[in-house]
Amino acid sequence: MIIPSKRSIWIQASLALSGLVAAPLTFGTPLFSIVVLAALVAEGAFLGLILLDGVFLPGPKSLVASRSIQGRFQENRTVPIELKFDPIDARGKRRLRYTIYDDTGPYFRVADFPLQCTGRAPYAVSYRATGMRRGIFSFAEVYVTVQSVPGLALRRFRLPCKDDVSVHSELPPVNGEFIAAQKRIHSVSGWQRRAAPGGEREFYRMRDYQPGDEPRRIDWKASARSGKLITREYEKEQKQTLFLVVDMSRWMALRSGQRSLLDEALSAALMLAGVASSRGDSVGLLAYGSEPHLFYPPARRETAALSAAVCALMPEDRSLHLDGLASFLGGALRNETILVLFTSVPHEDGIEDWVRFSKKLSGSHRPLLVLLENDETMEILKESPLEEVRRLSRRNNLFPLPDIPDLTADRVGAQQLATFHYLKEKERRLRFIAGPRAGIVTATRKGLNLSVLSEYLKIRFASTF
Repeated sequence: MIIPSKRSIWIQASLALSGLVAAPLTFGTPLFSIVVLAALVAEGAFLGLILLDGVFLPGPKSLVASRSIQGRFQENRTVPIELKFDPIDARGKRRLRYTIYDDTGPYFRVADFPLQCTGRAPYAVSYRATGMRRGIFSFAEVYVTVQSVPGLALRRFRLPCKDDVSVHSELPPVNGEFIAAQKRIHSVSGWQRRAAPGGEREFYRMRDYQPGDEPRRIDWKASARSGKLITREYEKEQKQTLFLVVDMSRWMALRSGQRSLLDEALSAALMLAGVASSRGDSVGLLAYGSEPHLFYPPARRETAALSAAVCALMPEDRSLHLDGLASFLGGALRNETILVLFTSVPHEDGIEDWVRFSKKLSGSHRPLLVLLENDETMEILKESPLEEVRRLSRRNNLFPLPDIPDLTADRVGAQQLATFHYLKEKERRLRFIAGPRAGIVTATRKGLNLSVLSEYLKIRFASTF
């Protein structure tokens, strides 16, 4: 589409204004007809110049656009993107001024638009985009406005440039010092160790020198203090299997801040997968709702492969089928697997199902149930009237509150009582669900990653298998 530029509109307005001013001054004189004719000729000639300028501007058949994404998108991570334009015909090779928008869609934040440049094709422009939501999205078209150097006309058109873009789950950073500290804590807590002497990496203990020990293992400082040779012994850590299960049911669609519970669960699961892979463990993944959506059997694999696989996962509109999940896990896993299940807080009607599920898995595996709660839970209890607490509790699948007298005269007392009963009911449920061998973690978005990592490392470094 060819349209006049702002410069052309101002010039046209000036010509028209000049004619309007001159015409009354010359009305009734021989110059009147000359002034009117001159104004019309000037307007017509200028419109012709605008049209001529626009005709020689490149259009959608004169350029081809390509997009280069220089990195991998993660939630809230900024990635540079380059748009390159190549000429197809002679009009695309002219030196022109370009204004460019890229159709990134609503789930990307871009602060650099519009992109402006002056040059001759081929040329390239760059901008930075931030993915705001996990998923697979399409960048469809590039919107181009081109203007010649005189700047009399503009031409606007769209260039096809479709790319499918995956935004991976946000991966929280893992502190190596925290992992080492957890290992020291759980290694001396009285639990049975899985490690055995004879390795190379991790220090195990000091002991007296024995014939056949390598000289490089002798700790000369300790030997000098004790007056006899002391050998440093290192442990040979047994490799383990971590299997991650992510609930895909409708309750996982509840939002925790800007993200859903499913997004939080996937981020925490990928974090654990990275920690396990770094220690040489096998990692598997299952996304399950009323049926399996994604299954990776336990194996040595990179976290990036799992991250790419879960990009398109979205919650179902059904509840979690626990019996089907238990049967699937029974056929897919061997014994002595660390099984971490990310799900939402169980509903009152399903407590007995969860108890059976936990008992069934505890016989052969070491299950860890991670129950996610909405960040607003405690804020609701602290600030809302009692009836509002009950209503939001039912809507958000929180622990239901028992009948509490409505202390309208003492609102603060009623809220404190509601909070007390909520926490008491929560503790009762968790005690029933967990059983003697299953670990359990309840956390909101703010404390999820640290709580899950700490509990997993407790099982990993001080297992009772």
